Amino acid sequence: MSLRSRRLFALSVLALVTGACDQPNPAAPGELQRQAWLATYSVVASTDTAASPAVTATIGTEGGSIIAGNHVLTVLPGSVSAPTAFTMKSYAGTVQIDLSARSVATGLPVSVFPQPLRLSLSYGKAKIGNPNRLMIAWILNGQIVTVQPSDVDKSTQLVTTWLYHFSDYGLVTD
Repeated sequence: MSLRSRRLFALSVLALVTGACDQPNPAAPGELQRQAWLATYSVVASTDTAASPAVTATIGTEGGSIIAGNHVLTVLPGSVSAPTAFTMKSYAGTVQIDLSARSVATGLPVSVFPQPLRLSLSYGKAKIGNPNRLMIAWILNGQIVTVQPSDVDKSTQLVTTWLYHFSDYGLVTD
């Protein structure tokens, strides 16, 4: 594992531990260093000037996918215990999406999953320099919370990561 991957993994774990609160605690050990490091990242701009309509798909225990534009969320078998309505919508002007899910039976929100979900964001319409610098980040209230370990596939122009919870996610670069 490269130094960058180890650093991102460590920061992801730190963010999950400190991310239980909606707002990071500046007094927490290492929080100021983490915030300074995250400040070096910015959300990638897109040539799309309009948000895409929300897309919803019902996915059961067998798994499946939902596609919004060129962005793909893959739900692996066993990631949900019952049919779940997944919704994905994009934002205008950035490569950023909002993910949500609700139980079909109860209508209650589902935001945490026992198996990871695979999120692939397209950078085909992104305003970027070097695609190798792209990562997917968890975004809360417009702020980058953590940068996820991500893989860039230049042949498909997709950046992929694994998720265990839902929130807003976007492509970022440093």
